[in-house]
Amino acid sequence: MIKKLEAEDIAKILTLKDDDFKKVINCELGQWVQFLMQNVENKEYFMMGEIEDNNLVGYIIMVDASLQPVSNSAHVFYSKTTGMTKIKLY
Repeated sequence: MIKKLEAEDIAKILTLKDDDFKKVINCELGQWVQFLMQNVENKEYFMMGEIEDNNLVGYIIMVDASLQPVSNSAHVFYSKTTGMTKIKLY
């Protein structure tokens, strides 16, 4: 199931095996989770996750990159995906 991440889902990132995280994000995993938790309600961050059997198996973090005159634009900030190609963002 693909859904918008909530605080309890974000906490599951700590148990997600992600070998590439340190290559992309320059902080500890706990700091990353804390940052996401602080911004879970921030409308400039779009956080979606793939949940299977109540476990987080993949997620994507997008950031609002809108500049005038464009009203809507988003860029992928980080993703750890499996089958999230099923997601439609429009």
